[in-house]
Amino acid sequence: MATLIQRKNGTWYTQIFNSKKEPKKKRIYHATTIREVAEAYHCCIVKDLEDGLFDPWRETWSETLRTEKLEATKRYHASKREVQPVTLKVASKEYLNEKKTQIKQSTHDNYSVVVNLFVSYCGESCLTTDLTPFVLREFLELTRFSG
Repeated sequence: MATLIQRKNGTWYTQIFNSKKEPKKKRIYHATTIREVAEAYHCCIVKDLEDGLFDPWRETWSETLRTEKLEATKRYHASKREVQPVTLKVASKEYLNEKKTQIKQSTHDNYSVVVNLFVSYCGESCLTTDLTPFVLREFLELTRFSG
């Protein structure tokens, strides 16, 4: 779990907690007093953690390292496969099965509700390659999940 925290001196850091690691907490300092900049760094760090691009117990996070890893990952995926059209029904089941091992059951239940609503909205036979930001925005506006 990652949390964005402001220090007494006004600078920000991301604190990552993992009860299975030692030490249980790791901090990544952002060296900025500007909240928006810290939030941007924090989001990048969380994304990198989720994508397996960064392990704070083994390496130091930096924008340069992040860019290099993202480019290498993109090149790897591009060389290994072409985008295969998959139905939304199949993709959603795979996604929810993968998430089941990564998140709490209550969170998984919430994901399932929203994903199933989206599948119903688009249709089970809709291909993932046919999805656009417009479709997602329309769904969010219709269901009022957008805030």
